[in-house]
Parts: sequence; structure tokens; C-alpha cells
Amino acid sequence: MAFLSRYSHYSLRLLVYLALHDELVTIGAAAQCYGISRHHLAKIAIHLKHAGYVKTRPGLNGGITLARSANNIVIGHVIRHTESSVNCSLSCTLPDRIMNHARNAFLQYLDQYTLADLVTRHDRSA
Repeated sequence: MAFLSRYSHYSLRLLVYLALHDELVTIGAAAQCYGISRHHLAKIAIHLKHAGYVKTRPGLNGGITLARSANNIVIGHVIRHTESSVNCSLSCTLPDRIMNHARNAFLQYLDQYTLADLVTRHDRSA
């Protein structure tokens, strides 16, 4: 059972990649690292830019970097920007009020973690 969309998953991967590199990087490098379509990751980068998580520099020597410290990027907030809602399948029998409560509890739990926490976890697993 997946709790996050592929879009959210890729968004978090891009943010982790940027936090690990702490410099201007290209979308192509991140896409190659994770085996994600460059075009798809570029769309995600634009969305994350509009949400204030990344900043971009266009041009030949351009790239993308975090717009703020990894300590100031809350995972629950990122997911709120990348997920429209937690959807049940058509066969879901849970009432909307229960799903909304579960979604809110899930996001509140994720609010306890920052991008820095994910990067620290990533460093330990490497």
C-alpha cells in the first residue's frame, strides 16, 4: 500500500539530492542518479521552485539548489504541496471523515521531520 504518489516520492528524492550536494546541480545529474525522466524531474523542480523549496539559475552554467536550509524544510509541508489528497480506490469503504482524519494524522507525524533528518538517514544507510 503506497501512502505517497510517485510525484511526492520524486519530489523528496530531488530535495534529498540537493541537500546532499549543497551546490548548484543540474536536473540531468539528479535524474540520472535516480533513474527518473529528466523531463518529469524538471516539472517537479518548477513546482518546488514555486513552493519556495528550491531556486534555479537558468543558462549554460545554470542549475538548481535548495532555497533554504535542509533544517528549515519540513517534510509534512512538502507533502502538502505535492499531494492533492490521499485517495481511496473506488472500492474504499472508509467514510471521508475517517480518511481525512487519517490524512491529517499522517501529515502531522511528518511535520516532526525535516529534510535534514532524511539526509542524515540517507548518510547512515550509505
